[in-house]
Amino acid sequence: MLQWLREWIINICVAVFFITAIEMILPSSSMKKYCNFVLGLILVTVILNPIIGIFNKNNSPEKYIAKATEEFNENKYKEDFDDYKKKSIEKTSKNFKKNIETMTKKDLEKEFPQNKYKVTVDVAYTKENTFDIKAIKIGVKDGSVERIKKVSINRHNEKKQSEDTIKSSPSIKKFISNKLDISKSKINIYKL
Repeated sequence: MLQWLREWIINICVAVFFITAIEMILPSSSMKKYCNFVLGLILVTVILNPIIGIFNKNNSPEKYIAKATEEFNENKYKEDFDDYKKKSIEKTSKNFKKNIETMTKKDLEKEFPQNKYKVTVDVAYTKENTFDIKAIKIGVKDGSVERIKKVSINRHNEKKQSEDTIKSSPSIKKFISNKLDISKSKINIYKL
């Protein structure tokens, strides 16, 4: 109870100090009387608020403190934090993936301008609070005009694209491996 009374007196002193400082700054004009009225209302509110709280048994400071402590001790804040953290990691992971894809595509187009590229990156969030590039798939379409290939429809046999048909595949792998500081085994190159 003594702590509550002490805080109330400090609040009154701070309000009076604030009001005095504002009145000193205000220029002498017709607005000064309106400002003094508003500042007076603020002081009356600061003084009367705890007194009203004393007569209202439902709004005692001790009950507010107990209720706040109870809510904080519940696991609700932990669940909210975990949910926020999960959403934040997902969003950051998505942005990281998009940035790596864009940057890699631009770097490839700059280093090997004769080809067109499609880059897909697979990233994972690690326990060390970092993002790890698990795999990079680079589709390469050379600038030459391709002959029309025979089309066969077969549901059970999927067409596999090999990086053997791409002449610059080893140099692309080496370039990306050095640029992103990842293992060449994580880089998969296929023909578009």
